[in-house]
Amino acid sequence: MMLALRAWGERLRSSMFFVPASFVAAAVVLSLITTRIDAEIRLQHERLPELFLSTVDSARALLSVIASATIAFAGISISISLLLIQLASSQFSPRVLYGFFRDPVTKWVTGIVIGTFTYCLLVLRVVRTPLESNAPPVVPHLSVVIATILGVGSILAVILLINHSARSMQVGEIIRRITDEGRHQIEGLPEPDTAATSAIPRLDGSGFAVLAEDEGWVQLLDMGILLEALPERTTCDLRATVGGFVPLNSVLCTLHPEPESSISDRAAMAVRRSIHLGRSRTTQQDVAFAFRQLVDIALRALSPGINDPTTAQESIVHLGSLLGQLLRHGVGPARLEDERGRRIISRNALGLDDFVNLAFDQIRIAGASTPGVAIDLLEVIGVTIGGLERTGTTAGVEALRRQARLVVEQTSRSDALAADVETVLAVARTNDLAPSVDPILHERS
Repeated sequence: MMLALRAWGERLRSSMFFVPASFVAAAVVLSLITTRIDAEIRLQHERLPELFLSTVDSARALLSVIASATIAFAGISISISLLLIQLASSQFSPRVLYGFFRDPVTKWVTGIVIGTFTYCLLVLRVVRTPLESNAPPVVPHLSVVIATILGVGSILAVILLINHSARSMQVGEIIRRITDEGRHQIEGLPEPDTAATSAIPRLDGSGFAVLAEDEGWVQLLDMGILLEALPERTTCDLRATVGGFVPLNSVLCTLHPEPESSISDRAAMAVRRSIHLGRSRTTQQDVAFAFRQLVDIALRALSPGINDPTTAQESIVHLGSLLGQLLRHGVGPARLEDERGRRIISRNALGLDDFVNLAFDQIRIAGASTPGVAIDLLEVIGVTIGGLERTGTTAGVEALRRQARLVVEQTSRSDALAADVETVLAVARTNDLAPSVDPILHERS
């Protein structure tokens, strides 16, 4: 149940419809309240201050102008949103659109202007002349004043949106937002258990395979629910992992030993409830998705069509910062068990070395002929290793040194000028990476 609520919460947070629709509903309620108050004021013959008074013609004109302006503002807001989506997708990566859909400013501004339009429309229908109602004129003075305030607020909201959109399209802002999301997910990871991260045992027998009844990306995985769903003295060989794609009828997990037929169906249903599939990846539990977005930005920047090595450098720097935090924290246990003999073994979960490769492999290959990229990678790797050694962390250090060795080897075998290769080698020496690249240094000398 909690897993479904979290999934729905993330879906609403990423929806461009929910917040504007909520403002429309709020505008309907507000119009009913204010027109009711105006009716009570008329019945009690209370005189309002001069500032609040309007005639039928002036009320209609003002409400019409505000409604026309706000619906035009709504068009501007939607146009800006579509422009941002197009630019971000083509300039950086389609995967960074996930952050734009979660941006609250665009949704709130759209909601304000559409809500103001709805409010003015509903109040406008209340205004009556004596000829239309065969009674004294109906002018909702208070409602008109509130419409005026909402109209001014809509203007300010659109100005805020333009300012926010200009800032949000800066590559540094996009990279920072992705990094912050990654940091938040790392902080939420369970603490690694040294006893639980021992070698994964070999399981004999065929077991009972739980198949996926749908397909999609694994967005949420509740290990606690999964463990509780297992029969006693049962081992769950988990194949699905957060951030991985699950095809239809593929194996989510295998239960060893195979439970009785009366239990297996209930266990299979419980296993499926503990794994939530979606149409796209999210950062709810997927730390690797933050790395994937930063890597994609760097790869797009290094492509011949973009050719923006400075953006690639900024992505590499943030990748090193995020990777350092993850290596110091750890990725949690690959095994989970309880006192009743129930055990989960996650074979496909990414380890620390996998994250190192995810962060640098593709960028290293894409920038093989660009010595500047090699220099950036070596500097970030050197800083990351230094930070880990100062905190007494050894996890991932060997994988980082391997990356440094590959960077230097790849540069030395590329078409780069000899002077550029020597510069790369000098950077390796100055960043305390000489032990990692000693064979290559010897070969060059």
